Amino acid sequence: MHTRRESTMKWTLLAGCLLLLVASTAQAQFLPAPAPPPESEKGEVKDGYQIHQSIEFGGYISDFDGNESLWDTFVNQHTGPRLLGFTLDMHSVDHSNLLFDELHSASFGYGGDPNNWTRLRVSKSRIYDFSASFRRNRNYWDYNLLANPLNPPTSVPNDPVEVSPHRFQVVRRMTDLNLTILPQSKIRFRLGYSRNVSEGPSNWTIHEGTETVLDQFWRNGLDTYRAGVDFQFIPRTTFSYDQFWSFYKGDIYWVDTNHQFELSPGVASDLGIVFNTGANQPCAPPVIVGGFTAPACNQYLDYARFQKPRGEYPVEQFSFQSNYWKPVDLSGRFSYSSSDGDVPFDSGAGWGEFYDGFTSRSRTRIQTTTGPTRARRVNANADLGLTWHITDKLNFVDSFRWTNFRIPGNWQELQSTLFAANAATTPNTFDPLTCPGVPATCPQHNANSGADVIVADRNRFLGQQITMNTVELEYAPWRQFGGSLGYRYRHRDIDVREFDLYTLTFFPTLPNRGACAGQPLNPDGSCSVLTFNGTGATNVVPSFTGLEPESEKTEINEHSLLFGLWFRPARSFTARYDMEWMYADNVFTRISPRQLQQVRLRVNWEPAQWANVSASINIRENRNNVETVENKQHNHAYNLGVTVMPRDAWSLDFGYSYQDIFSATNICFVATPVPPGTLTCGAPFLEDVSFYSQKVQFFSFGAMWRPIKRVTTQVGYTGTFARGDTLILNPIAPLGPLDYRYHLPVAGIRVELAPRWSVAGGWNYYGYNEKGEVGPTVPRDFKGNVGTLGVRYAF
Repeated sequence: MHTRRESTMKWTLLAGCLLLLVASTAQAQFLPAPAPPPESEKGEVKDGYQIHQSIEFGGYISDFDGNESLWDTFVNQHTGPRLLGFTLDMHSVDHSNLLFDELHSASFGYGGDPNNWTRLRVSKSRIYDFSASFRRNRNYWDYNLLANPLNPPTSVPNDPVEVSPHRFQVVRRMTDLNLTILPQSKIRFRLGYSRNVSEGPSNWTIHEGTETVLDQFWRNGLDTYRAGVDFQFIPRTTFSYDQFWSFYKGDIYWVDTNHQFELSPGVASDLGIVFNTGANQPCAPPVIVGGFTAPACNQYLDYARFQKPRGEYPVEQFSFQSNYWKPVDLSGRFSYSSSDGDVPFDSGAGWGEFYDGFTSRSRTRIQTTTGPTRARRVNANADLGLTWHITDKLNFVDSFRWTNFRIPGNWQELQSTLFAANAATTPNTFDPLTCPGVPATCPQHNANSGADVIVADRNRFLGQQITMNTVELEYAPWRQFGGSLGYRYRHRDIDVREFDLYTLTFFPTLPNRGACAGQPLNPDGSCSVLTFNGTGATNVVPSFTGLEPESEKTEINEHSLLFGLWFRPARSFTARYDMEWMYADNVFTRISPRQLQQVRLRVNWEPAQWANVSASINIRENRNNVETVENKQHNHAYNLGVTVMPRDAWSLDFGYSYQDIFSATNICFVATPVPPGTLTCGAPFLEDVSFYSQKVQFFSFGAMWRPIKRVTTQVGYTGTFARGDTLILNPIAPLGPLDYRYHLPVAGIRVELAPRWSVAGGWNYYGYNEKGEVGPTVPRDFKGNVGTLGVRYAF
């Protein structure tokens, strides 16, 4: 027989569990934090637990104008009711309860917000500690910056693109579970599980003949299992062993549904999204009498591609931390993984591509590509850290890191292509009985037609080994002053290899097509060419003996001088200065630095217990100033923050940051015709300096005031102001986010109507405005208001 108290406790726990699954609070919305709860809201003691809960209902009123896609990309908040928040806290008064001593849960975002989150933590002293969290993010992205840079209004037809061809709407769900058994004992056991799933529709473009938009449907999942144990059988020393198992599963599909025209009655056609008929894109004219597409125009009749990658990633890790010898702190970690990933092709699963359309350049009419692919990643990492406290004033610090990974991969490709004179013609398949004797029945090639059949064995290898060691000497002659001097050495060996073997078969007519010249033909009139790494052709299948893969090995040595100072004249004031000078004798990419200088200065001052001032400067300069590259980069950041809270009744905070980003690199780009007297990298390539420059200022201000005990008010403002420029090769492309203003003022009030009850109201304004030229795209500006109303009950 249950007592009334037991029944009440049971329903309280049940209500808490149900609310844990559905409760929420507003993401990115302004609701002032409530004041510390009065005595009447501090919960009750039931069944040995101090219990406190709160729940808040409300909703949003949203009103905006301008670019709706940008509003959803940046804000994505719309009118509707919400469950704004829920919390549950249970604390055992005397630790005599059987199941748990502490239970804490919180949730926000459910009921329509783009971001949801739930957290739960339960523990029993000396027995277990369990935590769980769930997050769901809805990411809408449609930033139409370069969607329509090539469609001038003079094109016939003129088809402006008003949405980004690369937009997406993705839902990401993340679950994390962690359990520690015997958390305070000398042997601890740890278990964990994580699941990360992303799915949703998106758009992508493919360029073959014309630029067409594909609908992309995908679902990627990663499941990770963790198990570990900690040992403390030596004084002041902990050894840990962890095992991780990760399983990846991807399902991705691409389909062309952008058929806005017809090739002939009942035959849907996609001309793509680029319409510049003055430049014959996709052709001129693309639409003929009757409103049908021209048969000789670049177009898609059907396209589909699917990809189902799978992967397994086991990882073993051993680590330790020790202060067994009191003057010495030691820590280390070693991990090893050997993972496999593949995209099989078995009964429609794995990878495949099908194209039905017409590409005028090569007369490609139908093309299928299939073949399994697989890769393996072997990765090993080691870290070792040592701090030797030589004296109370002098420390020696050594940090060593070693990383080695290698990724061999293989793709066995099979591609078959059919050719025809135009999109309305049924392509001929090769038949040695009628071809080349009757040319009309042969495949309709032209001089740019590729091979009819490609059988390829593509092999890739990427490996890198990094050895890095950092030594520093720290000296503090006085409590108010100290410094450090150090040296870092990093050595990198990067190995890139390619081994490709192609068998290319060319059917008549035009059997040579520039590839079979000098090679004997097969009895049926075709020719088969064996190509190794894309160079050298022979029709004799060779032995692999003596064939070496193309290999590019890069060795890089980096040397860095480290220097630091810290100054603390009083407990309320601290300043630290750090500097690094780095030189490298080689680089792997054009924008990797051969010289690097970085300076950091951080200051923190507490003039009183209720005031804090912090400031920082971070200056980084990169250069790779070798001939033909001349890369220069810098990133300068300055930050200032002030917080004042002399009493619980009011507070102020202020923040300001300024960032200056710049990059310049020599590049080559195609220009036809080449202007006379210009620098070239070999016609039709021009030489110029590609630069990127942007200066961004961020300002924030917030104030809280409680005029009376039961009323809390807050106001605030954040603003981002960016000015920038870059090399734009297309004269009608806009600057977009290089030059914009974004204003975000907020205000809110919370009133405690009665014990346990309070109401709140908030206002957010969003104003985004780009200052540069809009270009041919739809303006991306928007402005809007979001009002929030909530009622909170604490019990």
